[in-house]
Amino acid sequence: MDLKDARDEISKIDMQLIELIKKRQDCADLIHRAKKEENIPVRDEAQRKEVLKRAYETAEEIGTDPEMTEEIFEILIRMNEKRQTELEI
Repeated sequence: MDLKDARDEISKIDMQLIELIKKRQDCADLIHRAKKEENIPVRDEAQRKEVLKRAYETAEEIGTDPEMTEEIFEILIRMNEKRQTELEI
């Protein structure tokens, strides 16, 4: 595989990641409704910790950088919290 092929492959993966981020954001709408019904605040610290722990441990298991993976998931969580907060308005 040459440089162009490798970059093309990364580009395809990037598009898949963006699509998955969109799916995750769509779930924020469903989560917001459920939280509203159960009178749970947007920021759920216990769930946040669980997601970050799962991301860290999974990254470790498969051999990728767990700290950087955790940072990515911090961003994903903030995106969902932002979306849920926007739905509050």
